[in-house]
Amino acid sequence: MIGDNVKETQHKRIMTANERFLSLPDFVQTMEQLDKACHDFDHEKVREILITAPTDFQPTDGIGDLVWNAKKALDQQVEDSNVVHLKEHVS
Repeated sequence: MIGDNVKETQHKRIMTANERFLSLPDFVQTMEQLDKACHDFDHEKVREILITAPTDFQPTDGIGDLVWNAKKALDQQVEDSNVVHLKEHVS
């Protein structure tokens, strides 16, 4: 279970909790936002949505996607580079 308010029930091995949840319209909106962010490969947006939603998602480290991290590092190298990209000449 997620949350700190876990309670016992009549059965010693069954627990219950009053966890936060989204209304159905809020849930649908959040899922649509996540779907778009996933299709756009926008890992930072996915993380932001999960952090701001009432999911108790509290990441302890950065984004761990190897492909995304490699692309981010490559993009940073290009930004820090002295190379000037010439525009293609269109005839």
